Amino acid sequence: MFIRRSRVHPLTSQPTPVARRKFIKESLLIVCIPRAGSSVWDMLPARSALVGRMLEGGVSVEVVDEADPSLQTYTARLRAGAMRYLADPASEHLIELLHTEIEIVGRYDSTLRRIERIDRLESLAAWLEPEPLPPDPRDAGPEYLLKLWEEVVPALGLPASLDVSGTRRAIKQIAFLAEDYQASGLTRGADELGLLAMWLEMQQSAPPDADQSKNE
Repeated sequence: MFIRRSRVHPLTSQPTPVARRKFIKESLLIVCIPRAGSSVWDMLPARSALVGRMLEGGVSVEVVDEADPSLQTYTARLRAGAMRYLADPASEHLIELLHTEIEIVGRYDSTLRRIERIDRLESLAAWLEPEPLPPDPRDAGPEYLLKLWEEVVPALGLPASLDVSGTRRAIKQIAFLAEDYQASGLTRGADELGLLAMWLEMQQSAPPDADQSKNE
């Protein structure tokens, strides 16, 4: 059974790999931008995050702009929009747009609260200019993995602090989840989780510092 300790997150209570993978896929949201030259491009604040689901003939999306000081990165705006959208997918604050008015540029994984992929880098770059594109965490180095761990903990309902045995369980849980992501065709999530599992193993096996060695 996957993640025996935690029952607080819907993913952790799925009884089979098939159920977990279905949950993961259903948690994907579309990321879109206004189509260049459309009236929507001029109507919406530049660099706004548009995230939601497909409709027949169009999309239903939450729009989050950068007016809030805490939402100065595109990733933060996407996360806020996804949380609002999932909290009330029938909210009157959502907007519906036609396929001809938008361009789908990627997918957002609301399970891990991450960008799963960006398919149209040039289009997104034009919409975000002069803000840079979100970095790919697979190229961001070890410091990013600590931040990733801090975000995966609440996303999966894991304890904030772990002892040695708890860390081992978390490594196994994350490794199993990486396999589920890979089987679902979500390579970015699988790569991130695999890197995180390896990082946790390295942290666990790291030698104690000099002061600790002296005390021992």
